[in-house]
Amino acid sequence: HDALPIWPLDTDRYADITAKSSYAMAAAYRVFHDPRYLDMAVKTWDWAFANQSRVKAKVYGGGLYFGDVEIGLTLGALELHRAQRATGKVPDPKYLDYARTHVRNHLTAGDWVNPSGWAYQQSYTLIRYYDLASSDDKRRIVAQLKAYCDRGIQSQAHNVYRMNDQWLYDGFGQNDSATSSAGDALWIFGKTKDRKYYDYAVNQMAWIFGRNPFGECWLASASVGKYPRLPHWRVTAKHAIEGVVVPGAADRDRNHIPDYTDTGEHFYSEPTINQQAMFIRAMTARHF
Repeated sequence: HDALPIWPLDTDRYADITAKSSYAMAAAYRVFHDPRYLDMAVKTWDWAFANQSRVKAKVYGGGLYFGDVEIGLTLGALELHRAQRATGKVPDPKYLDYARTHVRNHLTAGDWVNPSGWAYQQSYTLIRYYDLASSDDKRRIVAQLKAYCDRGIQSQAHNVYRMNDQWLYDGFGQNDSATSSAGDALWIFGKTKDRKYYDYAVNQMAWIFGRNPFGECWLASASVGKYPRLPHWRVTAKHAIEGVVVPGAADRDRNHIPDYTDTGEHFYSEPTINQQAMFIRAMTARHF
């Protein structure tokens, strides 16, 4: 696109959303090696950086998704650095400089160790920065993510289902946060080789596969559990989708029907992208 990037992935002209597009476009370049993706990534990042005060109102609905402009710019900068390095040329130092500054600020504050979801990818940003970090920054990243996983392990120890229940009544009934924290724990296991982090992740995933008070698997299928009685479907297409992670035991609209059985709500009929992404990330990390 020759003009400024006014059509980012979510078709909204806002810096927080456009910043996420820069990360996606830079990653696409490394996959497809098409210079148009890298060019678009540079344009979207530069536009978002120059328009940081132009952000989407924090509302949900009608496709108007939002995020955090600082996180988006940091992830975009990290991926742009990798993409430009993949061209064989010296990367523009402004990208790594931006990412390093902002990650270090949050390492000092200690406030980017939360599980990554659809709007805020805090722990994932630390993980993506790790390979480009100084030895001291690497030490701080591992220490902070270990501490957050250790708190989760303590929570599991007090729960008969051996899961970290701090998100049970939030989001979509634990599932996206459970899988995200499992993915983070598996990353820590890879760095420390301490088996307790692997076990923590397995316990988190066991909740989704059926070790929960309902005895239900949160993967939509006609065969693995009583609910959902039919596989979930896309609202826009009405075709069944098996194998997706469905909402759990929360009751977000407080109508006394758990979201995973509430066919009148979009939590039931519209599988959320972030739950699928987190689930695949955690399962892949566990496999390898």
